[in-house]
Amino acid sequence: MKKRISALLLLSLLAAGCGTPSNYYRLEPASGSALYSHRIPTKIIGIANVELADYLEGKQLISRKSENRIDIDENEAWAGDLAKNIQSFLRSSLASRVHGYSFLSTPWKEPVDDRYRIFLKIERMDTDPSGRVVIQGRWSIADMQERKIVTGEEFSYAENSTSMHWDDIVKTQSGILEKLSAKIATAISGIH
Repeated sequence: MKKRISALLLLSLLAAGCGTPSNYYRLEPASGSALYSHRIPTKIIGIANVELADYLEGKQLISRKSENRIDIDENEAWAGDLAKNIQSFLRSSLASRVHGYSFLSTPWKEPVDDRYRIFLKIERMDTDPSGRVVIQGRWSIADMQERKIVTGEEFSYAENSTSMHWDDIVKTQSGILEKLSAKIATAISGIH
């Protein structure tokens, strides 16, 4: 009887481990934009909560098997909330590119108002069987005082990953987000 209970316990422990991700990933800005320290400028640009397509809201990493079929990798997951990771990524990257502004991720507790706010929606973020990484969506900058969109655009970036390993795919996704950040930084420079 003891052997049977031990065997059942072992099987249940093994089954509980199935489907649990073993590798976790974060999007990281280029090394030059990750760390900075300066006095907080009084000009504030807010970064709204990033909106993700429904299929991207889970923890697991996504690849595309065909135009209409996606694969959810049960062993590979984001280390935290992907939308918050992208929001934090943009804040760090923009702060290193655009001087004279403070970038705050909404919601914030400081008693400040942002004149401008960046909105971002990611509609596609995956890789295909050939290693092509795609990120598509739209961004805009709104004037919060005038309650209108100042600028924005739809975007579609595609780059080949150096390999089909998730480390390289996530690094390629970070590189694409750096390009998106540079585009948004240029737009911010034009709204002074």
